Amino acid sequence: SISTGGGIYSYQIRKLVLIRTIFKKQLSDQGSALWLLNVRKFYLIFCKFEDNLKSMAIFIKNFDVTKIMHCFLSAEYNGGIELEGLGRGIIVINNSVFHKCINSGPNGGALFVIEAQRVMIANSTFTKTGSSRFGGAMCIVSVPYVVVDGCRFIRSKTVYAGGGLY
Repeated sequence: SISTGGGIYSYQIRKLVLIRTIFKKQLSDQGSALWLLNVRKFYLIFCKFEDNLKSMAIFIKNFDVTKIMHCFLSAEYNGGIELEGLGRGIIVINNSVFHKCINSGPNGGALFVIEAQRVMIANSTFTKTGSSRFGGAMCIVSVPYVVVDGCRFIRSKTVYAGGGLY
């Protein structure tokens, strides 16, 4: 699929839960595996994302709660996950692995967060991640409350600043 949401495209949904789901070799200009807009609650549990092409594997804009638990994500073309909270939104990532998430765009190899209320990331691993500007593993902008607990950053790099976190 070309354009938006190669695997799943969703607009204005109350709750979306994906469990033990695999997205492989999805292709789209924005959100190669998932593209979600105006989602109240979104949960990814034991999901796997591999070899998704052309854009960030997951793109979510305007959400209340996003939880990513026990997931594996590898996205070598334009990074892993982009979350735009529009001043609201709580993000929880727990026990997940981000491997070879390379963003040839500017920010956040594995994770790029803009304007959310809270970001809490625990017990997750970021290996061989990178971006062309800021935040080789993660770039988090305009978020007043950020907690990173028990995470590992291995071989994360960027051109300007914040190899692990910016």
